[in-house]
This record gives sequence, C-alpha cells and structure tokens, in this order.
Amino acid sequence: MRAVIICGGDIGNYERAKACIKPGDMIICADSGYAHAKKMNIKPDVVLGDFDSYKKDDVICDDIKIYPAKKDFTDSEIAADYALKNGADEILLLAATGGRLDHTLANIYLLKTISQRGIFISIFDGASTTYYLSNELSLKGKKGDLLSLVPFSEASDITTWGLEYALSKQPLPSTGVSNVFICDGVKIKIGSGEAIAIHTPNGHVI
Repeated sequence: MRAVIICGGDIGNYERAKACIKPGDMIICADSGYAHAKKMNIKPDVVLGDFDSYKKDDVICDDIKIYPAKKDFTDSEIAADYALKNGADEILLLAATGGRLDHTLANIYLLKTISQRGIFISIFDGASTTYYLSNELSLKGKKGDLLSLVPFSEASDITTWGLEYALSKQPLPSTGVSNVFICDGVKIKIGSGEAIAIHTPNGHVI
C-alpha cells in the first residue's frame, strides 16, 4: 500500500498533484497539508500534527491525531512513521518543499531516513520528482526530460545509462544539473556515497 503525505509546503500545480493520487492510496495530511487537500477536494484518511499552522477546529476528518508542539520530530516525520506503522510500503510526499527552507531540507533528509528503512519514497512538487540515491535507481520518462544529480554527501563511482552527458564510474561533480534523457528510461548506479536525483519531465514548469 502506498501512503501519500500532504505536507504544508508549496504545490505549484494542483492538477498535477491530484493526478498523482491513486485509488487505494492512504491519504495523510500533516498539519496545514489539510489546506492543500481541501483545495484539491480530497478527503484524507487521517490528519495529524501539532496544529500550529492550521486550526484543528476547521478540520473535517474522521481521524484526527494531535501531537504536542514541543516534540523531537517534524509533522512530516510523524506522518511517515504513522504510514509505516499502518502498512505502507511506499510513500509519496506532496507539498514537501517551498516555504521555509528548514522544512524543505528536513523533508529532503527524510528521503534518506525512510529509504534506509527499505521503503521507496519520493517528493513531487508539481513539476519535479525527487529521489534519494545510494545504490541504483531506474526512472521512466521521455526523451528530452531533465535529470539533475546533486551529491548528498561525497558521491563517486557513478555510472549512468540513457543520459546525454554520461558518467562511467566517475565521481559526481558538485552539481550535475539538467542532464537530458535520450530515451524513455534512465538508470543511475552509485558505487560510493549518496545523492539526490531530481526528474523533471520536458516542458513541466511550476
């Protein structure tokens, strides 16, 4: 089962964001993520958080879970943990970037912590999808799509297939931004270190 966690950041395109949600997904709103769900006319399965950025009394949901404001985890982390404890084997984060930079960085780091638990997780911002990479990653797309690889820490021994600017067991430059799909699928293999992969379909802008 896949869990879709709607966070409190920005959604550049509601139509594209809503199109990502599939029948059978568990919909979790993290605090003010409920405002996004409301705009997309989506009924969440659960709304949780400390409600410091959205009034609990304005939430219409059968399952509302309240957490203290003083806690060791962000609302996004709490939502991801809830998803895993309730059977999710895949997580998609929406509205997890934009707004406060600290929350954006924390959500990107969440890609790492959840991936290391063996769960496939990604972030979609309305235009691009972001993944954590520490081994191999295969992506479907179309010729002309963009792929950026940004080192999360030192990243080396990287090989790519299906990209215009190919790497063959090479270290990742400080920014490997805007590489180009030359076919309908690419593969990236990283031998050492870790990176963030950002896939932007050709022509998609926020």
